[in-house]
Amino acid sequence: DRDLIAAGNEGVWLGNATSGMKRVLPFAVPSLAWSRDGSRVALGTQTGRVIVIDRTGNVLEELEAGTGLTHVAWSRATN
Repeated sequence: DRDLIAAGNEGVWLGNATSGMKRVLPFAVPSLAWSRDGSRVALGTQTGRVIVIDRTGNVLEELEAGTGLTHVAWSRATN
């Protein structure tokens, strides 16, 4: 089973071949970046938030950036 994440104008979905897809966040996500080890994904929202979730969709951290985000990335030193 491979994990899958889909992000777009209507939200973020997580899933795999056996569990199907589940919606985990109900807002637009124009950018995302996986951590180097693949255990977390950072999502940049149009409202200026960065949300870090794990592979099962649990929210690990939320940050306010203040404006809409066009790109997110992990630091090479910390991920």
